[in-house]
Amino acid sequence: MVKQLVWGVAALALFSGGGSTSAIAQIEQHYVEVGEGARGMPVYLDLRSVRGTNFRLIQQFGDGVGITDIAAYCPQKRLFVERVGVYSSTGEVVAEHTERTEGEFIPGSPAVNAFNVVCNGGGLR
Repeated sequence: MVKQLVWGVAALALFSGGGSTSAIAQIEQHYVEVGEGARGMPVYLDLRSVRGTNFRLIQQFGDGVGITDIAAYCPQKRLFVERVGVYSSTGEVVAEHTERTEGEFIPGSPAVNAFNVVCNGGGLR
């Protein structure tokens, strides 16, 4: 699964500007760009990960990928980071943090943009 995510994010980052193959179209159906991370790399909401108000953000991180699992409390406008993992290009865990922490609700940030998609439908569903 992680290897598929690494490939999917890398392919999306490389080919989303004009790729027209069915494989790229399928990848684009599963990931929505919700902003940029601190290093200027795109951050994607994995639409397949959405379960109620829980969701996953994915970002290319060097040769690998960073994955952040978030629980949203929509009426209260609160976000809780459930898990952060960084994976190598081969899918091995490089770093992982599993302590639940509340994230800051910053309008326009990738997490809040994803929150808007998950909690408000974001025009995607």
